[in-house]
Amino acid sequence: MDRRQFLGGMAAVGAGAAGLAAARPAQAADVVIGLSNGYFGSEWRNQMVAGAQAQFDMYKSEGKASKLIVQQAGADINQQIQDVRNMILQGVSVITMDPNSGTALDSVINEAKRAGIPVIAFDQAVQNRYALSVTIDHYTWATRYAEWVAKTLNGKGKVVVMDGIPGNPAAETRRRAAHDVFAKYPGIHIIASAPGMWSQAVASTVLTKILTAHPWNDINGLWMQVGCYTATAMEKQAGIADGAD
Repeated sequence: MDRRQFLGGMAAVGAGAAGLAAARPAQAADVVIGLSNGYFGSEWRNQMVAGAQAQFDMYKSEGKASKLIVQQAGADINQQIQDVRNMILQGVSVITMDPNSGTALDSVINEAKRAGIPVIAFDQAVQNRYALSVTIDHYTWATRYAEWVAKTLNGKGKVVVMDGIPGNPAAETRRRAAHDVFAKYPGIHIIASAPGMWSQAVASTVLTKILTAHPWNDINGLWMQVGCYTATAMEKQAGIADGAD
């Protein structure tokens, strides 16, 4: 999943720069790419920004773009709106974004439209049809993993669900898919569900709190948007062998 998201994001950045350069070859040196990143607490987001920089450097060396502006909004939707608005005021040639919300950025995307600036949302889609959304099917992705958990448990067991960022379009879609799958199995019971914020550190803290109420011998399965490595390490520390739960 991470590799597909990464490639999708880089394709978006590349398509934006290449498309503008092709449309305006005489002004290619003036092409400025804006990258608005939302949440940046996960390893993948750091890789994404580094990948965007590498992609931009290639286009710059070919004379297709002149500048890359990167703004990090964190999980703050209002900050991301302001970041995108600032890019519009700076007159960037194209705006690429990993949005914190599928709907809350609608007004600022419309501002970009009025300014004639293309907008490309990647990793997760936005509902504004002016923007080109490059993403994966998060519902199908989450469904497959939830089905694997349910079938591995033969349709019976107690499951812990570790979500991403509350309100984030990708996280909410994945969460909904997992709950939809587990609802089909009367023998599957979700005994705890909490946001892991797409952070290994947060996932560790959250899982530790869950374990105070539900020890390992009370948990049959884990469905996690984040924290798999953390959970595995914690299981080993507890003396639980792989596949024992």
